[in-house]
Amino acid sequence: MIQAYDVWKEKKNYGKVSMGVVRTTYLIDENGIIVKAFDKVKAADNPAQMLGELQGTLIRHGVCFCTDGDTGEREKWGKPVSAAERSIA
Repeated sequence: MIQAYDVWKEKKNYGKVSMGVVRTTYLIDENGIIVKAFDKVKAADNPAQMLGELQGTLIRHGVCFCTDGDTGEREKWGKPVSAAERSIA
């Protein structure tokens, strides 16, 4: 698995060079295809970064997934929405 995802790389820590697993996050689609790769991720920032990436991807595909309270009827998880609704999201 490490070789398949190419995460075994040279690392530097306080001037010392060694080999190890680098933190990497992959956005993988329903067909198992890597859509986007993020390397050198920070654990504190990565969840928000991935959520933003997922939101953008879903909106581009016409799927609304959030309820932001602007209308009482935006709770349409996984359902296609109109272009007008997409511009609100």
